[in-house]
Amino acid sequence: MVLAGILGISLVLAACTNTILQRQGDPVRIGAPISLTGSQAQAGQLMDEGYQFCQDWLNAQGGVEFGGTWHRLDIIREDDQSRVSVSGANTERMITQEGLKLLLGPSNNAATARDAQVADAHGIPMVEGAGPSDAIFNSGYHSIFGVLAPASRQLQGVIDLALAHWAVPQSIAIVYANDSLSSEMATEARDYAASRGLNVVYFDNFAAGSNNMAPQLSAAAAQQPDLLVETGQVRDSVRSMQWARALNVQAKMVAFAEGPGTDGYVGSLQKTAENTVGTSQWVPTARTPVSYFLTSAEYAAQYQHRFGHAPTWLSASATASCLSLAVAMHNAGSADPARVRTALSGLDLNTFFGRIKFDARGANMAKAVYVVEVEHGRPVVVWPAEAATALPRYPWPGWTK
Repeated sequence: MVLAGILGISLVLAACTNTILQRQGDPVRIGAPISLTGSQAQAGQLMDEGYQFCQDWLNAQGGVEFGGTWHRLDIIREDDQSRVSVSGANTERMITQEGLKLLLGPSNNAATARDAQVADAHGIPMVEGAGPSDAIFNSGYHSIFGVLAPASRQLQGVIDLALAHWAVPQSIAIVYANDSLSSEMATEARDYAASRGLNVVYFDNFAAGSNNMAPQLSAAAAQQPDLLVETGQVRDSVRSMQWARALNVQAKMVAFAEGPGTDGYVGSLQKTAENTVGTSQWVPTARTPVSYFLTSAEYAAQYQHRFGHAPTWLSASATASCLSLAVAMHNAGSADPARVRTALSGLDLNTFFGRIKFDARGANMAKAVYVVEVEHGRPVVVWPAEAATALPRYPWPGWTK
């Protein structure tokens, strides 16, 4: 995008010379309701770091230029204590009492759904990176923009990968945690698999956070599916693989919506993790074209240096949300919410996080969801082909291999 390129060039020039005098305007205050305490604090901390990274990187270049002046970013973070009701109340207060006209999203799907309702009711643009639920984007909102690929696309790549192989699968079994987002992803995966000609031989749920998925896995395995897919949290994926090995579950592919791309999954399972497949919204090693900001490798390295640990997809999505809002302000030539909302609707960026282009609902249908596989004890990208760094081991060679 030409304007985004101009912004990127301007930022580089501003960073490389001390002779350019920038006209400084008032800081742009942006609200961000996130979970800094409570059960969701870990995710909230990662989002917080992602926002901090973006804010500090932009401010080091002079901020965001619009209207002939440069404006520093001031992201106002409010702790929602991992409670959806508090997040909604914080968002309402930031808009009506603190006068904030632009928002970044909270750190989980449930809070995003609540805050989106509040923000849209006031006509305040919110760019978010933790709420992939299609239900959010199907609510008729006009001010909500999500940088993640929506939940309906989370497992499509797993199915596409298998169908593109010479050992074409005929059947699929799906087990899922009974929380709302996992249920939504499972239902979307079932419908997509059926639309691609796969026979859905099993579809059932287990209690989220359960330590015993044996009944569901046994019932699924009894159907001898070519593909065995689970949607749930990382802890669910770990327990499922432990049970799958104990039960000697066999399939051409064992795949998860979340897990194999994280250190916690591989560290917990060790060799049991080998050859399992998962999906991720961002992987630092993915081959992604970038026309603005840092590359994925540069971002990961600088983030590691800044915070002492590697970024996750949550960190990256927070940074990508902030960057999208900054480019929209530049393109709009203003921080006026109506003009920024219009600019967001026309945004089209190639970033370290992937392509960011919002459809009429505010969903990012242009972004790839990466399929990763654990090979030699580390996750590598195997799909889509243009982003892959390794070949998939499909069909799965089994436990003895």
